[in-house]
Amino acid sequence: ILLDMAVLLGSILGKGIETTIELQILYVMASYYAGYLVTLFVVFGVYARARYGKKTGWFSLMLAVSLSFCTGMQSLRQTAVMIVPLVGMEGIRMLRLLLREKKLRLDAAAWRVLLCAAANGLGLIAIRVRAPKALAMFDAPTVTTVDGIPGSLRMGMGALKSVTGLKYLDADTPMLGVLALVLTAVVVMGLILALLERCRNGIGFLVVLSGLSVLSVIAVCVGINFPYTRSIYLFPWYTMPALAAMVLLERWKGWRKWIISAVLIGVLVCNLCVSYLPAAKDALEHRDHPDRQIAQYLMDEGYTRVYGEWYHTFCVAAWTDGSVDAGGWFNGVCRILHYINPMDIYTEEDNDVGAYLLSEGEEKSFLARAEALGANVQMVAKFESGYRLYTSDVQMMYHPEQ
Repeated sequence: ILLDMAVLLGSILGKGIETTIELQILYVMASYYAGYLVTLFVVFGVYARARYGKKTGWFSLMLAVSLSFCTGMQSLRQTAVMIVPLVGMEGIRMLRLLLREKKLRLDAAAWRVLLCAAANGLGLIAIRVRAPKALAMFDAPTVTTVDGIPGSLRMGMGALKSVTGLKYLDADTPMLGVLALVLTAVVVMGLILALLERCRNGIGFLVVLSGLSVLSVIAVCVGINFPYTRSIYLFPWYTMPALAAMVLLERWKGWRKWIISAVLIGVLVCNLCVSYLPAAKDALEHRDHPDRQIAQYLMDEGYTRVYGEWYHTFCVAAWTDGSVDAGGWFNGVCRILHYINPMDIYTEEDNDVGAYLLSEGEEKSFLARAEALGANVQMVAKFESGYRLYTSDVQMMYHPEQ
C-alpha cells in the first residue's frame, strides 16, 4: 500500500510544478475532482464485485446509484469517464452471452450497470429541468463533422501526451520525459498482463476499466466536437500507475518483484528532486515576489476587489490572504469568465472598492472599452513587473451575453 501511495505521488510530473497544470490536477484530485474519483471507484467496485460473484450490500449499491445521479447533474463528464466504458464493456459481454446461449440474460453485473447508467441519465435530465445558471463541461454538445475529426483527435492525443508526462520527451527536461516513460511502461505492462490473464482479479479489472475511461473521454471529446480536450479531463490516468504496479507486484515473484519496486521508488525520488524540490526551495526563499508587491499595494490602499486576467489576478489575490477578492476575465479584457470565478462581485458598489490590473498588452483594449462606456479611468500605480493598476468611475466588467 505504501509503495502504491508513493507511485501515485510520483506519477504527477511537471517542470516548475507549482505553476503548471500538473499540480492543479494533484490539487483538484484532492478537492472537487475527488467527487468524480470517489464515484468512479465506488461504481467500478460495485460492478467488479458483481462480475466476480461477490455480494454487494444495499448501502454500497445505493451509494453508487446516488453518486451516479449527483455527478450526472454536474455535466456529461462522469458519463464519459464512467458510464460509457461500463456500458461498452457490459454490452460486449451481453452480446457474447447472447451469441453463445441464444438468449439474453441480465445478471447482477448487468443490472448494476443499468441502474447506474439510468441514475446518471436522470441526473442529466433533472439539471436540464431546473436549468441553473451554470457553465458545465460538454454543456452544448454537437456531433463532430468529418473534417473536424483529425483536429479533435490531435487534441485528444495531445491531452494524453500531457497527462502521461510524455510531452517532456520533446522539451528541455529529458529527465521528466524518462520518468514519464517508465511510468507509462508500468501502466502498459500492467494492462497487458491484466488482459492476458483475463482480469483474473479485481485489481486487474480496475486497471482495464480505468484505461477504458481515459480512452472513452478522448472518444467522446472527438465525437461531440468539444472545443478543446484538456489533460485534466483524463484524470483516471493518475491512479493507473499505482493499480498497474499492484498487478505486476502480485504476479511477479522473487527478483522481478524487487526490481519493479526499486524502479518505482527510484522514479518517485527522481521526481521529487526534479519536480517538487525546486518548487519547495523557491517557496522558502525570502524574496519579494512581484505579485506580493501588487497585493500589498491593494491592501495598503484599502481595495477589496481586483479585476484582471484570470490566471494572474487570482495569484495576486492569494497574497492578500482573503483581504481582496479577485474577479477574472478570459478571452477578452473585462469579459467575465463564467467558470471557476466569482459571479457576485461586479456591482457598482464593488467597483467603488475595486481596481483593474492590466498588463501592457491589455491596456489598449481597456482604454478603448472605457471610451466606449464614457468611463473616467485613472492609472493609480505602475509596478516593476510591468503591470498597471487602474480605477474607474463605472463598472467595466461585463458578462459574455451582454
